[in-house]
Amino acid sequence: MPHASAPRILGFDVPCLKAIVDTVVDAPISALLEGQPDEAWIGALAAEVARAGAALQGARLSVEGGRILFFASADNARELCNQVREVVDRVNLRPAAVTRPAPITAARNDAGDATRRVLVVEDDPVLREVVCDLLEGSRWSAVPAADAAEAVALLEAEPSLCAVFTDIHMPGAMNGEGLLRIVRERWPALGVVATSGHHISPALGLPDGVVLLQKPYQARQLVTLLERACAAP
Repeated sequence: MPHASAPRILGFDVPCLKAIVDTVVDAPISALLEGQPDEAWIGALAAEVARAGAALQGARLSVEGGRILFFASADNARELCNQVREVVDRVNLRPAAVTRPAPITAARNDAGDATRRVLVVEDDPVLREVVCDLLEGSRWSAVPAADAAEAVALLEAEPSLCAVFTDIHMPGAMNGEGLLRIVRERWPALGVVATSGHHISPALGLPDGVVLLQKPYQARQLVTLLERACAAP
């Protein structure tokens, strides 16, 4: 029987699916777990995925917090969701690989190790802290801002910033779209990545050079796009 302490899948959060998936900018499917697994459980899951079919191995599966993230197209999403549920069930049947889910933590590098600084603009305080933690664990120094007004003040005071990562939909007199236009006008050399959990219409007309990352996203997607944005001429 499965161990009671094993994190089961509670459900799937499925974004708008495409026929062809871009694993850098498209949103992955998120399998929501009832708790955060420990390293032994994650290792056992990786072993099961390695024994699975080619489709699951190509889904770029990752475990981040209490979620399993993976990519699927409109054609194979149902099949991959079923496969992910099956491998989780197999892991939960392996007593040696399962311990009680650990509390949510994020590794942080010493700030002196970071070589690039990014402004993170997010009105949700929990999500803002999570994003800053994952970036600092990837050799970035994150500067948090709760809204667009604070972001502009920090941009004026922090000349060493390399990039801006901002949510588009935020409360206040200025939302993320307005912030993006100001950044492009006043700090055109900065790399800019924007994110949203809503469908973004092409009619929105984001400024040139702004890269859109749809929520939910994997940590590696964000880091890849920030590196590209900073490297762009």
